[in-house]
Order: sequence, then structure tokens, then C-alpha cells
Amino acid sequence: MKEESDAGRPTIQSSPVLDACRRVLAAAIAGGTVAADHGSLAGRILRDYRLALRGIHGPAHWLRVMEYGSRLAAKTGADAKVVGLFGLLHDARRRADRHDSGHGPRGAAYARQLAEEGVLVVSGPELQVLCRACEGHTAGLNPSDVTIGTCWDADRLDLHRFGWTIDPLQLNTRAAVEFVSGPAPPFLESFFS
Repeated sequence: MKEESDAGRPTIQSSPVLDACRRVLAAAIAGGTVAADHGSLAGRILRDYRLALRGIHGPAHWLRVMEYGSRLAAKTGADAKVVGLFGLLHDARRRADRHDSGHGPRGAAYARQLAEEGVLVVSGPELQVLCRACEGHTAGLNPSDVTIGTCWDADRLDLHRFGWTIDPLQLNTRAAVEFVSGPAPPFLESFFS
């Protein structure tokens, strides 16, 4: 669902589940501990996460990927729910903040596990796309599915946290290329202040 703000710019896509995840993640980042909401999807993911909550691939990164993904999905027509869940899950099974070649497939397996347990509520096709996005997010390029391309671009737009310049040739959607070609959007200030 694409929504437009008063200024004609796409607004953030949201859902009650993704909004709750954002709140739990923000509380974990602020407090440095897992929130008491252990029954939620985000609470479960945070409990199972093995790296530092304030690490380079932790909840702050997940929130930024969710934000980028929401804004991109509003322009690309991608499935905003899947893109938001990708932001939450794609790095959730990392074992190291540095090189960890198996974290994408582990993230996909974790999504399947959470779906089987009823913690992650998605349709079969949504789960399939989410898992493909998680599995291929570190090296994938030019997927045939716009939702997967939007997921990967949302993650790549956060590479600036390493001090890297984002290469438009490594992006999959016109919306992401336009994003890196323009001035830094104001919402980024809240993530880095």
C-alpha cells in the first residue's frame, strides 16, 4: 500500500506488528537490555540474538534497514510487510560482527522456525520471499523479485555505517539509486544523533 504525505513524498509503511517491533527494538537500544515484552516477535528475536545489542549488526541496524525498506517499498511497490520483517531478521542469527558467511541462510532458517512456532505470522508465499531475501542478502544482485531487491537495497543503504560510499551499481531498484544520488534525508539525523 503506497501512501503519500502532504508534501507528496512517500510516507512510512507500517503495520501493528512492525510498529511493535520498532518500539521493542528502540527500547532495547536505549536501555542496552532486552525489553520485558518477551511474547512479541522482536522480544523473541532480541532474546535469541547472541551479539552485543549495540553492535554494528544489531537492533539499531535492523531499525535503519526497516526504515530504508519502508521508504523504498512505498516507491517500488514491494511487499512492505516482507521488507520490514527482512530488516528485523536478516542479521538476527549472526555469530560475528565481522565476516560471517552463513548468517543469511541461518536467518532464513530462523524465520522458518519462528513461523512454524507461530511467533512469525506470514503466509507461505511471504515466508518464501522473506527466506530468499535473507539467504542471498550479502552477495545477491539483480533478483527477479522486486521485494527481494528492495530488501537487499534497504540493507545496502546502511553500509555508510562502515564509512563506505554506496555504489549505485550494487543497488537493485531505481528508488535506491535515487536515494543515494540525492541529499541525505532528514530522517537519518534521528538515527545518528
